[in-house]
Amino acid sequence: MFSSDTHIQSGKTLTIQALRQKFSRGTKLAIAKTGHSAVAQKQSSKDLKEDEMVKNMIKGATMFLLLVTLSLVTAVVSAQAQGSRSEYADIPFDFKAGDKELPAGRYQVSQSTSGEAVTVRGVENSISVVKMTNHLVQLDPAKTSKLVFNRYGNQYFLSEVWIAGRSTGQQIRKTNAEKAIQRELTASRRMRERLDIALAR
Repeated sequence: MFSSDTHIQSGKTLTIQALRQKFSRGTKLAIAKTGHSAVAQKQSSKDLKEDEMVKNMIKGATMFLLLVTLSLVTAVVSAQAQGSRSEYADIPFDFKAGDKELPAGRYQVSQSTSGEAVTVRGVENSISVVKMTNHLVQLDPAKTSKLVFNRYGNQYFLSEVWIAGRSTGQQIRKTNAEKAIQRELTASRRMRERLDIALAR
């Protein structure tokens, strides 16, 4: 009888101990899970903050680059506006600018900022031509802005561009066709004629 009660009591003790152990393990697991969840939330919050910081840095860098680009474009446009100049001329005859033939009419003549090229653009038509030039120098600045044409019989070739106030002009490079005509005239002892057309703003 005593032995049986002791066994039952021992069994109860084991059962209570087992329950305690299970409870203890469950509590530890719950605490561990809760702790892990808190760490995960903190990590997630930290990641969000870092992402936000990166986005703000990218936005700032983009705005900075945009401002720098706009500043450079403005500076280039300003320099071109200061360095280039456009003049207009009414040309009463057909003529050639390089190897391109242009009809009589009103034209806008522009010099490049570097002075290496001249652009002739029709005001009354869509014809436009850009020609490379050589530099011409004279002692005194030009008193008036003008275009100089070489005339060979009834053919006119744009030859020079002069801008008032400048002692340097631009000479349109001669084409092979113009050189051939000039050789023929020289052989027949006839000379070219030069004709000036005024430029105005």
